[in-house]
Amino acid sequence: MRRLRKFLASPLRFKRLLAEALLRLGVASVFRFLPLPRRTQFLMRTHRVLSQPRRAAPSSEEICRAVDVTARFIPGATCLVKAQVGCAMLNRFGYAAVIKIGVLKKSSRLEAHARVECDGLVVMGNTADQYVELPQMVPAAGKLELPRA
Repeated sequence: MRRLRKFLASPLRFKRLLAEALLRLGVASVFRFLPLPRRTQFLMRTHRVLSQPRRAAPSSEEICRAVDVTARFIPGATCLVKAQVGCAMLNRFGYAAVIKIGVLKKSSRLEAHARVECDGLVVMGNTADQYVELPQMVPAAGKLELPRA
């Protein structure tokens, strides 16, 4: 009941962000079984960049908070799915956001983590330095370029 009251008391702009994040996270969770390059192309294609927003654009913190709040209610919303949705929403509102993926080898296990950086600052995801960053696969423009071996 407390969550419902908090939602109803939130501003309309944040409710819209929550609705968009819910829709995008739901779609991204369904398509998470697609190969990463195809899923990324799909998510980057499904947003349109607002050249001149009709209203004041939300801050990057508001967008990331909407994605984080909504992800709690979506099963299968991993850090990669959240990063893809957050990056797409940030890019839609004119922010230069990129996804960074890092890996960490713990004994015999390999762990990975995705985060979103905007203007060189981590806005979504863990800032832990123990992860070794992989080369960037998707530039901010949304065209897919895989590294050549």
